[in-house]
Amino acid sequence: MKMIFFDNDGTLVDTEGIYFKATRKVLLESGVEMSREWFIEYSLKRNFSSWSLLDGKGYSPEAINQFRNKRNDYYAELLRKEVRLMPGVLETLMALKGKARMSVVTTSRRMHFNIILEKTGIADYFEFFVVNEDVQKEKPHPEPYLKAITISGCAPDDCMAVEDTERGVISAKEAGIKCYAVPTALSKSHDFSGADRVLSSISEL
Repeated sequence: MKMIFFDNDGTLVDTEGIYFKATRKVLLESGVEMSREWFIEYSLKRNFSSWSLLDGKGYSPEAINQFRNKRNDYYAELLRKEVRLMPGVLETLMALKGKARMSVVTTSRRMHFNIILEKTGIADYFEFFVVNEDVQKEKPHPEPYLKAITISGCAPDDCMAVEDTERGVISAKEAGIKCYAVPTALSKSHDFSGADRVLSSISEL
């Protein structure tokens, strides 16, 4: 395999719990409680907006946008304090360096992703990054991976993705590339039947 595309959140870095924490806090301030189960099933699995929980509550689009901005700021604050690599990631990247080209394909916003790179120090392992602002449609749409394939200059058969969610696997497979899944505690209930292989740890790469 010439090119490996890594998802970021939940695959390289342990951020999904932090994101849930930040979003839940802001939603609670608006009078709505988001359960862990809802987050797993609808946000992680199906890419539903967490702000859909505010539908019918009388909030204007402007007010919802203010909630979103507040969450983004709080999430950035938490990242600076709490972000860490998933188990086995650093050792895996070190082992693969020089054997395969690597990049990151993520739905993370650039501001958050830059904090993650700064705090973890893994930027030098990757050739390029595709982030939220680089595409029109997020995973499970294939656009993020199609863009990454184009940037890499590789044929789809020479590329593979590593993902931790069902929607990530769908995105990669619909882009026509191989995909290995590494489920986490938050995503283990997802349907990974579409993956080419399900790993118990990223170290198995």
